[in-house]
Amino acid sequence: MKTLRLSFITLAGCVGLLSCSDDDSDNNNNNNGNVAGTYNLTMVSISEEIDFDQDGTANSDLMMESPCYLDSHIMLNEDGTYMSEYSYVFHESETGCTSEMQEGTWDVEGGNVMLTNESMWPTPAPVSYMRDGNTLVLIMEESPYPDRDEQNQPIYTTGEVILTYTKVE
Repeated sequence: MKTLRLSFITLAGCVGLLSCSDDDSDNNNNNNGNVAGTYNLTMVSISEEIDFDQDGTANSDLMMESPCYLDSHIMLNEDGTYMSEYSYVFHESETGCTSEMQEGTWDVEGGNVMLTNESMWPTPAPVSYMRDGNTLVLIMEESPYPDRDEQNQPIYTTGEVILTYTKVE
């Protein structure tokens, strides 16, 4: 259980942004205003289609399989601070959903957005986020995600999970 919780905390802390901009001026620290804003989670992609909600339709976008992800967002403030909330499926909770809050600082370095979670233990570690216009993307190679076993019981499967956030303001 402790390992699973740590995996979800790591997952929330490792949110990545894919940066491909035609304007290299976006790549310096003086232009944080172009990146600053609120980004809502719009897609949680996995490599296979699953029918976690058991409605008869399998999807590779977990947001189509559970409402747990709906409140996930990242706020990049113009002062270089950030706050994020990542909501996800958690089988052991009463509602089946839980969320993790994080805060820290962010900066633009070489076209990437670097987030540093100030509460990471034992030392804060920067995570590189890349950006594509108004979209932020995090690719997590080995991350747990909700699935079903042969008896349709909820389980976690480990694999690639891609979080896509879209800027709303």
